[in-house]
Amino acid sequence: MLALNFEARSSVEQIEESTDLAPKFGPDGLMPCITTDAATGVVLMLGWMNAEAFRLTIQTGEAHYFSRARQVLWHKGATSGLVQKLVEARIDDDQDALWLRVAVNGSGASCHVGYRSCFYRAVPHGADAGAPLAFVEGDKTFDHDSQFSRGIGSGRWIWRTRFGGRSATGAWHRPTKRARRTGRRSRAFG
Repeated sequence: MLALNFEARSSVEQIEESTDLAPKFGPDGLMPCITTDAATGVVLMLGWMNAEAFRLTIQTGEAHYFSRARQVLWHKGATSGLVQKLVEARIDDDQDALWLRVAVNGSGASCHVGYRSCFYRAVPHGADAGAPLAFVEGDKTFDHDSQFSRGIGSGRWIWRTRFGGRSATGAWHRPTKRARRTGRRSRAFG
């Protein structure tokens, strides 16, 4: 495998017309990444990548993202088994946004709620503006609570992170009795 290096950005011509990979990450170190189903073209999700997630995605052929909520590097499907296998990756003209075309393992879902796409509700517009959201996906492809350990959202399980180098890994853990009683987090990987 060749080393994946990002080129220094030197000119508009180099960024827009050359074969140099010179991505531009935002002030927060992140770049938006739209992910679609390679077979159907359906938008599955909008994620964020830092440089490490981008490199890992290209090198491993499996989607990695950076979670803004948890502030950790995240290998999509590592917990659920719903791994996104990379079919094609494209970068836009300014090299500041990515588009991944993927094949999803298992049920084919990409949304942690259980739907195939994270975009499972339509926002009414025009004459219908202000009406309730409309569900555009029928059934979930998996049950969220049974897929991701029991009781997520019920307070019985929490996400804990172990930092190592520039990235982090995490896992769901049951809070200690003290943490449940006081509302404080228990020691990570205690």
